[in-house]
Amino acid sequence: MTENFLKLQKQFKRKLPVQIKTVWKDYLDFCQTPLPEDAKSFSAYQQACKSALSHLLTLLKLMSFHLGKDMSQDKESDWIQAARNAVAELEDVEDEC
Repeated sequence: MTENFLKLQKQFKRKLPVQIKTVWKDYLDFCQTPLPEDAKSFSAYQQACKSALSHLLTLLKLMSFHLGKDMSQDKESDWIQAARNAVAELEDVEDEC
């Protein structure tokens, strides 16, 4: 069992940084595309952005697990909370329309 865990840790160390960079780059590229004009397409676009950020957050949590850190106590969690607040504000504006 310990051998399997050590293998998993090695895979985390090798693969997670690359995956995090890839997800972040893909998200930034996607955000550079023009916004859809119709409501249905815009909603799908916004959901895709939320899903990408959720995926990124999950990868960051896995990395923090690998590093033996609790992200809720790190300074990095401040930017995650700021991103959540920004998304919530956008949802409030969208709900008012």
